[in-house]
Amino acid sequence: MKKIFFFIFFILFFSTSVIADWTFIASGGNGAIKIYIDKKTIRSNGNTVVWWQLDSYKEKIPGSDLTIFSNIAKTEGDCLRDGRKDLYIAYYDQKMGKGNKVLEDTNPSKEWVYNEPGEVYYNTLRFVCDNK
Repeated sequence: MKKIFFFIFFILFFSTSVIADWTFIASGGNGAIKIYIDKKTIRSNGNTVVWWQLDSYKEKIPGSDLTIFSNIAKTEGDCLRDGRKDLYIAYYDQKMGKGNKVLEDTNPSKEWVYNEPGEVYYNTLRFVCDNK
């Protein structure tokens, strides 16, 4: 009985895709990618924001030996300079952050990425900055 309780507790409280309330934000590449965020996770400090984001892909990500259809990332954004960088990324073998976690990057690149206006990630950052 203790094992069942622990398992349910673990699933409910430690699985981001289970407890997150994903809100669709934007799609890009003719529907190849859909971006969702959990609005409850948006945290701000001045012009800096941090949030959880789900990227779900229409097709398996090409160029990898792994089967990856989605990822969940903790992302930091600079609302003043329109830059973003991932702080943590977990990759899943099914869409919408479901299935097995097949890869985890706890130390992604620390370089800021600056997307062009109109691009899906730029639009996502602007949404988060406007809703901080």
